[in-house]
Amino acid sequence: MKKLILFTLLAFIFSFASLALAQTTTPTTLTSTVTTTKPVKQPKAEAKGVAGAYANCLNLEMQRLTKEMQERKKTALAEYKNAIKNATSTEAKKEARKVYNTALRDIKKWFNQATKEAKEKCISTATSTPTSTPTSTATSTQ
Repeated sequence: MKKLILFTLLAFIFSFASLALAQTTTPTTLTSTVTTTKPVKQPKAEAKGVAGAYANCLNLEMQRLTKEMQERKKTALAEYKNAIKNATSTEAKKEARKVYNTALRDIKKWFNQATKEAKEKCISTATSTPTSTPTSTATSTQ
């Protein structure tokens, strides 16, 4: 009797598993009719108004800041490699690694602070610029 119950239970588990696999592996008719094409890149629409001025300003500032951060990191890495090359003991190598990690932390702090300042600068310049084109008021002389 125990063998019959065990056999029935195993048969039920295997049949359930095979049904579950069969449902997930059968292709649907929709996927067989769909053709694959590469998406066409649409040109980005220029943002207008205050939001557009802010976005453009922030984009330029972030590009400048990112380039400067990469230069600072490159310089710090070159200094670290030079210090490791000239180190004569493991203590000197450990100290060079500490100096390098500190320099990276300082660069990260500088970048975060500069990003905050850039956002504030772009907000102030975006709100100070006119959002629409000025309309000319022509005076008529009679």
